Amino acid sequence: MKGIILYFSGTGNTKFVVNKIVEEFIKGGCEIETHSIEEKISLQNLTYDFLVLGFPKYFEYIPNNFIEYLNENLYYSSKEIKTMIFSTGRDKMKIYFHDLEKILLDKNYKVIITKNFQMPDSFTLNKNYKKNTRKDIRDTFENTISEIKDIVVNFLIDNIIKEEVSDLKGSIYKTIYKIKTRDLYKNSINFSVNSNCDKCNLCVNICPTRNIEKIGEVIKFRDNCIMCCRCVNACPKNAILYKDREHSQYKENIDLVVN
Repeated sequence: MKGIILYFSGTGNTKFVVNKIVEEFIKGGCEIETHSIEEKISLQNLTYDFLVLGFPKYFEYIPNNFIEYLNENLYYSSKEIKTMIFSTGRDKMKIYFHDLEKILLDKNYKVIITKNFQMPDSFTLNKNYKKNTRKDIRDTFENTISEIKDIVVNFLIDNIIKEEVSDLKGSIYKTIYKIKTRDLYKNSINFSVNSNCDKCNLCVNICPTRNIEKIGEVIKFRDNCIMCCRCVNACPKNAILYKDREHSQYKENIDLVVN
């Protein structure tokens, strides 16, 4: 069997899970390829027997850039394609996958698995952020890897396992998501760089929305920020400020999406 994984990863946690899923599918004798939605590849001419979708959850819901990508790039399949959807987050709270499932069903994709994987907290801009200890990270990774092994086995034998969230709770999640992300782009004005910035252009090159640009010798933040924090965590000088403050960097998996 051949599979495709489509994912978005801001600071590398989702990419970490993708890599572990790939390992398990290969053990199961599958051929598999992975693509970030940032690649903007055409899916129309690709052939595959199953699909895996992965993304970081935003306020217990699906990031809008991921839904937009699927609406624009995933075509109706003449044969039913079995599908796994997973999210990553700093907690184990289930998310509302139903809206994404409906999109997939209309395109003849049958969802077998939905799962949220807990990963270390990478949102370092949160005022309540507490830096992960080595033990916490190790324990979280070990638990997640164990869950990945179980999920892939169940997926390959068509055993349906879904994390169910009621429509009422899902409606609440969607409302919170809309409120929290409605003016997300306005956060761009809160970013700046300090004198440590050596104009290496790394942040410019890795921003998934091309929100950062270098104008002359000045780094500018535009109005298309999705608060993925990739730039903050990847900067080799930790020179990117948010609200004029320096923040801790999450370095565990950032190299997976930067290099």
